[in-house]
Amino acid sequence: MTYLRGLGHLVFHIPNRGLFNRFTGRYNIADAFFVPGIPDLAVMLPEGKVLWIEVKSEKGKLSPNQTAFHERLRGLEHDVIVARRVQDVGEWLAERGYKR
Repeated sequence: MTYLRGLGHLVFHIPNRGLFNRFTGRYNIADAFFVPGIPDLAVMLPEGKVLWIEVKSEKGKLSPNQTAFHERLRGLEHDVIVARRVQDVGEWLAERGYKR
C-alpha cells in the first residue's frame, strides 16, 4: 500500500473479518459482511478501472474461494493479480502504462 500510495494511486485494504480455525483449516464467518475470497487490496485506476490485488507469500496458495472470486471479478472485466513481491505490482502497472 505504501508503494502504491507513493505513486499517487488511491488504494485500500479490504478488511474481511473471517477467523481462521487451525483445527478445521477453514475460516469461520465473523460477521454478516464477510466475503470469502475477496482480494486483499483494491486500487482505483484512471478511466474507472480497478485493480484487485491478492497478497501472497512466495509459497502461499490461493484458496478455492479466492480462485472463484477472482474468476468472478475477471468475468466482470476487472483486473486481478496475485502479488508475491512489490515488484509484481510495479511490473503489472508498467506493462499497462500506469505510474510505476
